[in-house]
Amino acid sequence: MQGAVFEYIASNLDKQSLEDRISKNKSASWFSHIWIPNLDEVVTDEKLNYTPLPYFKDLTSPLLIIEGGQDQVIPNSSLEKIQDSIGGKANKKNTYLRIDGADHSMMSRENPDFSYWSSLHPDYLKTVFKWVGQF
Repeated sequence: MQGAVFEYIASNLDKQSLEDRISKNKSASWFSHIWIPNLDEVVTDEKLNYTPLPYFKDLTSPLLIIEGGQDQVIPNSSLEKIQDSIGGKANKKNTYLRIDGADHSMMSRENPDFSYWSSLHPDYLKTVFKWVGQF
């Protein structure tokens, strides 16, 4: 459902289709946890359809790619899609990591009931410093 909202904002789903999905799902127990903007105020933005994947295949410098396991913005399969896009030309120092318990901003979501004092996931900085330390 949240994905459908983002698809609408990115101009990939028409308003009526989104309203139909909202109507169909609004009685579900999880529905109150979904962000639904005022659809009459939404400014669509086709730039949300941008993908960097075609550019990854030409990169030769080492890359550190980290995905939050609790990311609600980027699909969970993104890490694998990036690895597949880079393919056999990958720099041997590339590192791909999914941090379970981290969101899109690498903030810890291990205690989602208390998000007022969120902090960076501890594995994020450790990973970054270790990776940078190689060079």
